[in-house]
Order: sequence, then structure tokens, then C-alpha cells
Amino acid sequence: MASGDLVPGHAKQAQAKEKRQPRSAEAEGEAEGEFVFEAHEAWKEFHSSLRQFYEAGELCDVTLKVGSKLIPCHKLVLACVIPYFKAMFLSEMAEAKKELIEIKDFDGDAIQDLVELVARACCEYMKAHFHPSNCLAVRAFAESHNRVDLMDMADRYASEHFREVVECEDFPCVSPQHLRTLLSSSDLSIDSEVQVYNAAIKWLRANPQHHGAWLDEILSQVRLPLLPVDFLMGSVAKEEMIKCNLKCRDLLDEARNYHLHLSNKVVPDFEYSIRTTPRKYTAGVLFCVGGRGGSGDPFRSIECYSISRNSWFFGPEMNSRRRHVGVISVGGKVYAVGGHDGSEHLGSMEMFDPLTNKWMMRASMNTKRRGIALAALGGPIYAIGGLDDNSCFNDVERYDIESDRWSAVAPMITPRGGVGSVALGNYVYAVGGNDGVTSLSSVERYDPHLDKWTEVKEMGQRRAGNGVSELNGCLYVVGGFDDNSPLSSVERFDPRARRWEYVAELTTPRGGVGVASLMGKIFAVGGHNGNIYLNTVEAFDPVMNRWELVGSVSHCRAGAGVAVCAALVSQVRDVGQGSSSVADCM
Repeated sequence: MASGDLVPGHAKQAQAKEKRQPRSAEAEGEAEGEFVFEAHEAWKEFHSSLRQFYEAGELCDVTLKVGSKLIPCHKLVLACVIPYFKAMFLSEMAEAKKELIEIKDFDGDAIQDLVELVARACCEYMKAHFHPSNCLAVRAFAESHNRVDLMDMADRYASEHFREVVECEDFPCVSPQHLRTLLSSSDLSIDSEVQVYNAAIKWLRANPQHHGAWLDEILSQVRLPLLPVDFLMGSVAKEEMIKCNLKCRDLLDEARNYHLHLSNKVVPDFEYSIRTTPRKYTAGVLFCVGGRGGSGDPFRSIECYSISRNSWFFGPEMNSRRRHVGVISVGGKVYAVGGHDGSEHLGSMEMFDPLTNKWMMRASMNTKRRGIALAALGGPIYAIGGLDDNSCFNDVERYDIESDRWSAVAPMITPRGGVGSVALGNYVYAVGGNDGVTSLSSVERYDPHLDKWTEVKEMGQRRAGNGVSELNGCLYVVGGFDDNSPLSSVERFDPRARRWEYVAELTTPRGGVGVASLMGKIFAVGGHNGNIYLNTVEAFDPVMNRWELVGSVSHCRAGAGVAVCAALVSQVRDVGQGSSSVADCM
């Protein structure tokens, strides 16, 4: 008999991990052929094998007869789980040695259900004992037995522990269908899309027999456009299996076009897709900075939203209180500029670095003001418009991050306090605001190469204190105030068509609202609805053309700055309740 015949079928994969141990001099005299057998992974399939044996009626060593019903079982499992059978099988009773045991005075269906419950307990055990090294096997077992609940739990666990799962020895053995499902998840716990690409390539190299049917399908689950350009061109473009597949080359072209689009190059027929949308763990952190509530005092607190956890938490506070503050994120850092601290207008700027979890002061603007908007284009940050107690400004200043210096650039055509701004294409847009007399529907844009502002098509509605964000190549303007009341209307501008259109309205009017784009949606945070300050948050889905409430911040606040920082949520320190735990909304 071959040595392999001694290995249980469910442990044969573990044979690859057998190894001869170093033998001492004394051991050399032992009988030849002796060795230490280690099956480190065999335990992973223990519970699934028991369930499979039960359902197939295999290796059953006792049959329970209840009325006319015969129930094949395993003595060991019954004894481990049910004390009655443990006492029976370990006693001197005649039943201990019988293969057919008659159970009287019990309902057959009840006993059948009890035995089924024992079998299901195996599944429950597996749910409670997930590990990166067993979750793929558990998932395959659950799928073969149509246990959708266990499949879902295994999928969630594999997503949360993706990096460890990929390193396990049975990862290349996963089915292509299962791999496609795993890689398509937006919930993968990763630091970079490079980790997903490497996982896909690892599996593809180990499974050349699947290339014909699955190569492009597996690669299409990797969000190639989100890979760094140097990695895309230096590694992905040189991978032979990708170069030899037409559909894979199309995916590579899509990624190249995305990066060209980001660099403001004209790319005909470029379209956004799920592959251009970050996964939750790499989408960044949404910062809500400063503002004020019903007490009137500006906040120095900041609140951060983790889309992977779907929860808000307080981050480290700013050095200064700031309402109607300009906020932007560039290069993985958050900048807060200007505003009002409750006593005076501010020209100061501070920067938050997630790596140090500290706010650090930077150079101040030349003009103190609140109600300014910030935009970043090609490196520099632009501080646009704003107002003080005497006038609205058309001033625009440019901040160079490397030199930590502000300089003036061409002023806008129209003074704009409470203006919204965003960089889109090769331009910086200034949207709405108030000129000191009335709210504005006009829009202008700045060309940094010409150092010149020009007017573009105006909005459908006058508004100031509005939020502005870019999503999928379009500009969105959200809420704000007209001259009389806060607004719930939302407009979208397509610079290619040079056309404004209304989209779905907010669930509630929001003046002084903070707005930013995250994972293919626009988030609107706080504001004032005409009666109270708001702490609710809602998100716009452009595919569904619908706003939905998605939670709330702790502090009711308007005039806060909102931006998405390209950082991992684990980098930002949770400081608890901040300076106040009171949601002052009146």
C-alpha cells in the first residue's frame, strides 16, 4: 500500500506541507522510512467534512430508528454534542455496541430536526472561527450546500482580511467564479489597488488553464485606472499575458485614458466606470472642518467620515476657531484658510497632516476674509473671493505649497462673498456668491496660463453659501441661499456641452452647506434650513438621480469646510467627543 493511501482524502492538499525533520545522530539508527508527518492545514476542513459525510450518509456508524424513520448518524458527533448519547455510548448498555438504536416515545421528525441541528452547528462553528487560512474553504463549502448566510459571512471576512487571505497557500486554488466575486468587492481592505492587481496576477499565473475563459474577466475586476502611472506603465503594460490578450489591452487603454483625462488632456469618448471609482478603504477620508452652530461661536473641531465603517468620528482640532472657512485637500493633507473666529476675520492658514495628526500653521493670506472658496489646479491652491464686515471681495490669491508663499493673481470680474469654487479641466470656476447687494447666478472661470477670468453660462438660480464639487467631469452646485431663504435645488454643469441642468433636489434646504465627492457620490454636510442648523448628511447618486440621508455629524453646523483627504482612515486619530458633545442646532 502506498503511503498516500494512509492520508484522508480531505487532507491530501496538506501533503505538500509534509516535511522530514532534521534527524539527530541517535535517530539515524531508527528503522528506515520513519518520518514526522505534519498536516498543518488539515484542521481547516474538519467541520465541513463532517457535514459532507453526514449529508452523503458516508462513514455513519450508527442508525437511529424513531418510529418508521431511520436516521444515519456518526456516534462521535452525537456524543460530543448531546449528553444523552454521550452517556449511552460510554456506558455498558447494550446500545453502546449496536449499529441500530431504537428511540422510543419520541417523534421521528423531532429527532431528525435535532440531528439536523447538530449538523448545522458545524456551520455555526465555522462562522465563529473564521481565519484567513480557512475562509476560502468555508466559502466553497457554503456554496456547495447553498448556505447563503455562511457564504456572505465568508465573503465579508475575506474582504476584511484580503491581504492575509491572498498570502495563504490555498488562494491559487479558489475557483475563478469565487475570485471574480472577491475582486469585484468595493469592501476589500487594501492600502492600494496594486494589491488587488498583484492578487489577480498571482492567481492567473498559477492557473494558466483558465486563461482562455477567464483572463480578461478576472483582470476587469481590477480597477486599473486607479493604479499609479509608473506602476501601470512599468509593470502592467509589460505583463506578457496582458499584452497577448486584446480585451486586456482594451482595459489597459481605459486606464491610460483615465490618467490622460486627469491631466486635462482631451480624450474623445472617455467614460467613467466602476473601475474609476475607488474602493471604500482607498476612497479617502471626508473632513468636515469648523463652522458654527446655534450658539454662534465658531468651532475648532473637525469630524471625519469613514465610508468603510459608515461612521463619523472627531479628529484632532484646529489651532483656531473658524466659521465660513475655506477648506481643501491637496497631496494627502488638509488646508483650512481664513474664516472668522468669533472676534475677527482671519487671514491665517493651517494644515493637517494625517502622518503626524497635527495642525500646523502656514503662511497667511494677504487679505483677511470669511466666506472664501478654495480650489487646486496643477499644484497651487487658489483662495477666491470672500467678504468682511464692510465689503465683498473679487480678490484671488495663489498659494505655492513648496515655497509656503501667497501671491496675488488676476481678480474676478465680480466680487463674490460666500462663493463656491472647484477646478475642472484646465480652469478654476467661481460659482454664485453675493456681490454685496444680491445673490448671484453668474459664473466665471480662471485660466492660469492667461491669468484671466472670463464669464461662462450662468446658473438657473441665484445662490450664495452654496456647495460646489466635481464629479465625473461635471460641476455640481448644491443648495445655498437666495436673497430670501435656503435652497434645496441642485444644478449640474457639463463643460463639454456648456449647459446647466437641474438634478434631484436635496431632501431639505441647506444654506451654508459643505460639499465634497466621495466614491462616485456627492456628500452634503450640515447647513441651515431656515429654522435650525443641521447635522444631517445626505449623498447624491448620479446614476439614480437621488439624494438619500446617510447619517449625521455630532455637531449641527453651517459654514463648515468639507473636503476629501487621500489618507487611510486608520491614520487619523480619533480624539473622542471633541471640545463639546452638545449638538446645538437652534
